[in-house]
Amino acid sequence: MLTDENIETIDFDLKADLVGISAMTSYVNRGYEIADQFRTRGVPVVMGGVHPSFIAAGSIEALRMRSLFGEVELVIGKLLDDLKHGFDARNL
Repeated sequence: MLTDENIETIDFDLKADLVGISAMTSYVNRGYEIADQFRTRGVPVVMGGVHPSFIAAGSIEALRMRSLFGEVELVIGKLLDDLKHGFDARNL
């Protein structure tokens, strides 16, 4: 499911195995709020986009989520494989 919060509301009760958030720096704080909502429901969260690609990896780790660098098409396979084999973004 793809949701653009500018067009529709986010369903925080959505049953999901993983939530991915794309964030530009100007909107990243809202991205963190969204991530928190899903993580409190036990859903692992990954963040990609301009902001996480240009900040230090430690900053994302401090937020307890996995960050993606580069084009998602190049790393989605590894991400899904990690999730399948027990990767848990809540336990960074």
